Amino acid sequence: MRGAHVEFADEKLTIDVMLTDTSTRYRLWLSNAALVYSAAPQKGEADVTLTTTRRSLPALATGALTADGLAEAGIELDGDGAVLGRLAALLSPGDKDFSIVTP
Repeated sequence: MRGAHVEFADEKLTIDVMLTDTSTRYRLWLSNAALVYSAAPQKGEADVTLTTTRRSLPALATGALTADGLAEAGIELDGDGAVLGRLAALLSPGDKDFSIVTP
């Protein structure tokens, strides 16, 4: 996350992810350049809610965070869709050559 940069330090957002196949709700929130989550019930409304199944979750990692891209992946968006773009702008690209498992 690029959150270590001063210009992102004040960014705050909340995202609820509702998994319909497990009846589980997660709250993600960004504050003080840290993205954290909880499955515990949270007070207040999230900036945006994503409703989907566990099977469709990987679509979020593809970067198709537009309303159309999410709908194609079977993810329903309710609320301020711009929040996803704000979050995406804060993420650093991964290292495609990173070795997860090494001999």
